[in-house]
Amino acid sequence: MKTPPRKILHIFDKPEFDKNLRKAFDTKGFDCISETDPDKAIDDLSYRIGIILVSGKMLRREMPQFFRSFKKCLFNKIPIIAIISEEEEFYKRGILNLGFNDYISGKIDAAHVAEYAIDFLQKAQITRDRLENASIAIIDDIKVHAEAFQMLLETRGLRQSQSYKSAETFLDSPRECNIYVVDIILKNISGIKLIQTIRKLYPKSLIIAVSSLTDDRIGPTAIDKGADIFMNKPLNVDLFLNKIMAWLR
Repeated sequence: MKTPPRKILHIFDKPEFDKNLRKAFDTKGFDCISETDPDKAIDDLSYRIGIILVSGKMLRREMPQFFRSFKKCLFNKIPIIAIISEEEEFYKRGILNLGFNDYISGKIDAAHVAEYAIDFLQKAQITRDRLENASIAIIDDIKVHAEAFQMLLETRGLRQSQSYKSAETFLDSPRECNIYVVDIILKNISGIKLIQTIRKLYPKSLIIAVSSLTDDRIGPTAIDKGADIFMNKPLNVDLFLNKIMAWLR
């Protein structure tokens, strides 16, 4: 396993908390650099940055623009943690959907935030190593969709993926994989039935059900029949990878 970087970037708007956080990282041998301007923070990114922490009001006000710029830069794989004060579940879900990898309550002191971030950084490195070696089966009868998503995964370093054009094609030579991506709408054998079969064959694998349909009943049904996660198509590859990394952790 590679040694994780030892530099932290903190984007903040509360100087006192930032001062305490930098001191906490320093005592643990980590270098914490600070920035109040999210746009300027993009310029500070480098391969030496191991993790980004974001705290304060800018979580809601400026983060959408930050993420648009972040996704276009060379260092867009750096994990980002939100330090939040709100505890509502809807806000936590919004944080992850925006692009954050995780969140931590800002009600704890800076020393505990630093400990959490360092632990996350070390686990994230292990997770990235596991993710790059994960085997993925994509079952989708629209070939162009399966191949396009397979190519996106390869650009993120996931090179052990294979696509199948139907449930029958997969079942003719079933293969144990770490992750299965199953389209709900398949010809002849439905995605739901295939999910049930895969769950019986490989109970420890991650099954992600996907669909372009807007019926609110599809997701809960897929979960009830054995899927771990449901996602709408077209798949957002960054959100997809965040969910996988959360599962691997």
